[in-house]
Amino acid sequence: MLMAGLFAIIIEGFMKSGGLLEAFEKTGHHGRLELFNFTIDPFMRHNTLNFILGHGFTIFCLYGTHQPQVQRYCSLPSLKHAIKAVIFAMPLSIFTVALCLLCGIVIFATYADCDPITLGHIRVADQIVPHFVKDQLGFIPGMMGLFTACVFSAALSTLSSGLNSIAAVIWEDFFVKIPVMKSMTQNGQANSVRALAAVFGFVAIGLAFLAPHMGHILAATITAMGAFNGPLGAVFFMGLLMPFVNKTGALCGMITGFISMSWITAGSFILKKSHIPLPYSVDACLDALPGSNNLTLPMNIQNIGSTEIEWPEKIFTLSYVMYPFVGGMITFSVGIVASILSGGKSNSFYHVDNQKF
Repeated sequence: MLMAGLFAIIIEGFMKSGGLLEAFEKTGHHGRLELFNFTIDPFMRHNTLNFILGHGFTIFCLYGTHQPQVQRYCSLPSLKHAIKAVIFAMPLSIFTVALCLLCGIVIFATYADCDPITLGHIRVADQIVPHFVKDQLGFIPGMMGLFTACVFSAALSTLSSGLNSIAAVIWEDFFVKIPVMKSMTQNGQANSVRALAAVFGFVAIGLAFLAPHMGHILAATITAMGAFNGPLGAVFFMGLLMPFVNKTGALCGMITGFISMSWITAGSFILKKSHIPLPYSVDACLDALPGSNNLTLPMNIQNIGSTEIEWPEKIFTLSYVMYPFVGGMITFSVGIVASILSGGKSNSFYHVDNQKF
């Protein structure tokens, strides 16, 4: 269902923009295809190095420590099957991301000279895809329903696995240790886990009402996830690659990483730092608008740039892409130092029983 919606947008977008080459040419002409920018600046919103470090670390954390992923690994019969699942999932993930990028290219090419934000048709960039579907595909019977089904299928498939996973973790790590809970029947325990999942579902619904106040939804999501995934992934890698790190170091590093990134995240939302957008154009449709001679277009928002803010507030302008990497580095540094100061860990304890594994 998700793929059907993506292909529908891509095909219609290429047709409206004049074809594949024309779409890429328009996008590149307006400065939206800057593939390689090796500027060393962690405060720059997007550049190649930030993506390699930040998103690369996120991918490692996702496949190594993300609870739904780990739960899927554990459901497979052996380690080899888990490795095969990861290998097969990678090209599919790359393919899906490529389709999303193509959607962005064709939608921009369609509105390259008739920007709907500047004209007031939509308020924020997050509304561009629904606007495109309504504007360009709304005449096709059933297309709006197909798009709605795509959105819900993508959201529910992720939420369902995530809610069930977090409910299972909370139950196994905390509630099952309570004598009353431990003595419950299997049906009682299963119902309790379902109740936990329902509670977290209501929490997720409540948090959804905060989404309009958090800026662009993708950046806000990566920011919030990065603040927690980075330190958690760093603990995983310390346990895997650094045998001298003990539990004291791992715990101190993880707590410091969580607190530091939560502080930076909260500060960035309070500061409401944003990026300076690339220029928009309405040259192709301004003259066709009724009363265009008297039309006052909204100016592009003058956002706060990181170069305009001095330290220590400048730390809150850190690129959202770098949150996982920075959180991981803080956890690494504190974890290593705390482990050394607390005596480290003997190599005799770092013995892996391959048969048990």
